[in-house]
Amino acid sequence: MKELITEERLPFEVGDTWSAPMNGEVYIYKILAIGDIIVSDRRYRCFKIKEIMEDGRENCYWYAPDTGIVKWKIGKIKGVR
Repeated sequence: MKELITEERLPFEVGDTWSAPMNGEVYIYKILAIGDIIVSDRRYRCFKIKEIMEDGRENCYWYAPDTGIVKWKIGKIKGVR
């Protein structure tokens, strides 16, 4: 995912979608929203991005253009930067 969200794709807009092959599958990405989130007492302006795999699995990432991915939910695993 990290390599699929690059400065080259900016600027994002809510509703943008793209697909990319990875590990023999096609992954679809969609910008769901933009908003502020707080991680470790720091506020980030993030795009919420959904990743959809061919088998129906879904992950979410919160991406701040000036920082990168600051929060994620991969399956049942959640994490922050």
